[in-house]
Amino acid sequence: MNETSALAVLLFVVLGLGIGSLHFVSLWWSVRSYVRSTSHGWTWLLHIGRVLVTAGAFVWVASNGALPLLSTLAGFLLARPLVARFVTRAA
Repeated sequence: MNETSALAVLLFVVLGLGIGSLHFVSLWWSVRSYVRSTSHGWTWLLHIGRVLVTAGAFVWVASNGALPLLSTLAGFLLARPLVARFVTRAA
């Protein structure tokens, strides 16, 4: 692996952290909204939007190859415990 591909892997990991952070924070908002509200219309839109943005991002990354996809997935999975720690302190 040369320097360019190592930098690309790092950038895709950071991209995965961003996608994962957005995904899991919006999941937290959705759950809070379902629990606290009787009107779930906007919560459904948030849910659908979260899934479409996450899936679209991963489809775009997959078009760049397997290594970018795996790097982004690693960042996405790393984002989950980070967001969980953040939202439990905020709650």
